[in-house]
Amino acid sequence: MQAAELRPMGIGDILDTTFQLYRKKFVPFMVIVLVAYVPYSLIIAAMTAAGVQPEGEPPEAAMLLGLSLVTLLFAAVVIPLCQGALVQNISAGYLGEQLGAAQSYRRALPKVLTLLLANILYILVIGIGFVLLVVPAVIFTVWFMLTTTVVMLENHGATGSMGRSRELMRGNLGKGFMLLVLIVILQLVYSGILKYALDTMPWPSMFWRQFIGNLGQVPILPIQLAPLILLYYDLRIRKEGFDLQQLAAAVESAAQPQPRAEASTPL
Repeated sequence: MQAAELRPMGIGDILDTTFQLYRKKFVPFMVIVLVAYVPYSLIIAAMTAAGVQPEGEPPEAAMLLGLSLVTLLFAAVVIPLCQGALVQNISAGYLGEQLGAAQSYRRALPKVLTLLLANILYILVIGIGFVLLVVPAVIFTVWFMLTTTVVMLENHGATGSMGRSRELMRGNLGKGFMLLVLIVILQLVYSGILKYALDTMPWPSMFWRQFIGNLGQVPILPIQLAPLILLYYDLRIRKEGFDLQQLAAAVESAAQPQPRAEASTPL
């Protein structure tokens, strides 16, 4: 795949490039996500089916505990690793680099703990924003919307990546907010279609209904992430005057993480 033309992009350009990348990189995108979601979906579907009680009785406490532990493990380890691998692959596709699913996971693995910590801090900050009323939560969400991308494509710690995201978004809150709104709308439309399809199909058992329902979320995940990665590159081009060679070199350098202290960039 040839590199995309590196130029400042509007929201329409970002979405158009997202769908171009999705078509061209569909196979590695799906492999990356399925590697994570198939085992998870199998376990959750099996445990859910086993926990169905006759006559509407609540599931046993042990079953609820098992579901909670599997979900927690998935959220804590598998999701960050899958997100990181997707970021690496989408970024490589935009820069014209051929990168397979296994290579994407290898690049993401050394940074998975940093990404996990960044995700925890992000959730805490958004929670504080909601305590302070809705507007601060929205502002914090837009400030730190590029944190995952920064963790994967630059050499910063968790707080440093959040600070870097805020710096890139400075002066671009409106653009970031509109992009997030469009991503949410796409997600809602897709989820509505998926739910309708699942509800109208006959299922031989609860296991298959749950399993296919979980896997049904797979196709939308790259579309949720790609616009944020493209926005990251758009802002670096606008604010830092990067060209293709500079961006590719910077990302390649960040793919080889170096031991360093946690960045102290303020949030």
